[in-house]
Amino acid sequence: MSEAQFNAPMRTTSAAASVESGSEHALALAVLRGARERGVEPRASDDFGSEPGRGVYALAQGRALVAGTGSLLAEYGADETPLAAERARLERTGRTVIAVAEGGELLGLLGLADTVRPEAARVVRSLAARRITTWMITGDNASAARAVADELALSRDRVLAGVLPSEKSAAIAKLQQQGLRVAMVGDGLNDAPALAQSDVGLAMANGADVAMEASAFTLLRGDLTAVPDALRLARRTMQVIRENLFWAFAYNIVLIPVAAGVLVPLLRPGGAIGPVLGWEGALHPMLASLAMAFSSVSVVASSLRLGRFR
Repeated sequence: MSEAQFNAPMRTTSAAASVESGSEHALALAVLRGARERGVEPRASDDFGSEPGRGVYALAQGRALVAGTGSLLAEYGADETPLAAERARLERTGRTVIAVAEGGELLGLLGLADTVRPEAARVVRSLAARRITTWMITGDNASAARAVADELALSRDRVLAGVLPSEKSAAIAKLQQQGLRVAMVGDGLNDAPALAQSDVGLAMANGADVAMEASAFTLLRGDLTAVPDALRLARRTMQVIRENLFWAFAYNIVLIPVAAGVLVPLLRPGGAIGPVLGWEGALHPMLASLAMAFSSVSVVASSLRLGRFR
């Protein structure tokens, strides 16, 4: 999520920063960053709580602070109706809108906009070149999601907007029911169930610990270019595994019968080809041991090729 892009009165900014200071959500970090850029520091608050997909609340100097959806504000006695037209206008421009109230009084709205990572469009194109379809699942409103999709040249029918955190894993399951294998990339607390539900969970190293715990892999680089690189490495690893299995089985299928003496009748003196090779067809136990050791060494040497992956 980008920096907060809003022109709000100081009181609204202060209240929003104060209640969001207890959250690690990307929206909260954007609000705090935007407030500090305007010289506003959050007030001390306590009794912080959150409702996934709806917003956050806290107490500051005995007054209830709320930031989130209109329905959450209504539970604390604040009516968002006077600013309904302004909310609609902000959402039409692709903003994610947060309403702010203090002590039951509606203070204003914050409009936040996603800034697409510089490498995101390149990553989407790279995945498409490998016949991998990219979907976007977000809790943002449809207008904000469509704006990002258009910037990424992502088909709008592959955008799932307004998805609550508890519904993300169900959205992944629905794609899987269509016969798709799903790799989920996420970094937040709310992404953990979806990461666990996906066939391959990819967490960003700079994300929440619970996301990394729920995922199968953690991408140590902080940029999205690590995603196609990780998928290429996974495919290369599977290729090496298949090659190792093939040669290991082929090697043993050939040499184990030889070690057992299956060629002795043919190669011993008087056999069909024994006089030609001058070999009786039986392996010395020491040579058999060396042959088995060579099998393991060849598999390890083949695997070390992955060290040259770039």
